[in-house]
Amino acid sequence: MSKPLLNFTTAHEQVQSFLRERIMAGEYPAGMRLKTEELASLLKISRMPVREALRQLHAEGLVEIKRNQGASVVTLSPADIMELFSIRSVLEGLACREAASRLKQKDRKVLDALLVQMQNLQEGRARWLAHHERFHDYLCGASGMARLSQQITLLRNQTRPYIRLYITTHDDPEPQGLKHRPLLDSVLNGDGDRAEAAMRSHVVENGERIVAFLAALPSRQQAPAKPHSKRAAETSRSGEAAVANVV
Repeated sequence: MSKPLLNFTTAHEQVQSFLRERIMAGEYPAGMRLKTEELASLLKISRMPVREALRQLHAEGLVEIKRNQGASVVTLSPADIMELFSIRSVLEGLACREAASRLKQKDRKVLDALLVQMQNLQEGRARWLAHHERFHDYLCGASGMARLSQQITLLRNQTRPYIRLYITTHDDPEPQGLKHRPLLDSVLNGDGDRAEAAMRSHVVENGERIVAFLAALPSRQQAPAKPHSKRAAETSRSGEAAVANVV
C-alpha cells in the first residue's frame, strides 16, 4: 500500500513535489491524465491540495489544464522544445556573464569538483544527469541573481523528460563538441562576453541535438516513455488499481 507523504510544509506541496518528480523522471509521460480523485486516493489526501498542486504545476509549465477535460502532463513538440532551449540559452548566458565577474576561489573549486564528478559518471546516465543539473545550478547561482536562476530552473524542468530520454539512448551523454570543460574555462577566465557566448552556444546546440533525435523517432516514441525501472514497478504495484487512470 502507498504510504502518506511526510516532511513537507503543506499538503499541496506534498502533491506538487510527488508529481513534479515523476513527470521530470518520465514516470508520468507526456499526455497522461492526472485525475484529482485518483491522486487523492493514492496519496491519502483530500482533493483540494491536489487541485492546488495541479494549478501550481500548470504555472510551471509541467501540467496542462483544459476546461471539461481536466489535467494532463504537458506534451511538447520538437518546436516547443527548441523554443524552451532558445529562451534558456539567453537567460543562462546572462547568468554566466554575471558569474564570470563574481566567482570566488571557493566557487571555482566547487565547480571544478562538480565537473570532475560529472565526467566520472559517463556510464551512470541518471546519476550523470543529476550531477549535470547541480553543475548548471551552481554556475547560474554564482551570478547572484536568484530570480534569474529560478526562471532557468523552471525552463530546464520542462525539458528534463526529453533530455533524460536522449541521454539514456546514447553511449555518451556529453556529445563531442559539447563538453563542459571549455564552457567552465570561459567562465573561470573572467571574460563575461566569452562566457555568455559559450553558454548560449552550448545550450542551443544541445537543444538542436535533442530535437533532431526526437524528430527521427517514430511519432509514438517522441514523448518520454515510462521507464521499466524497479522504482516504477514498485509504484505501479503499490497503487495499480487506484492510479489506473492517472498513469
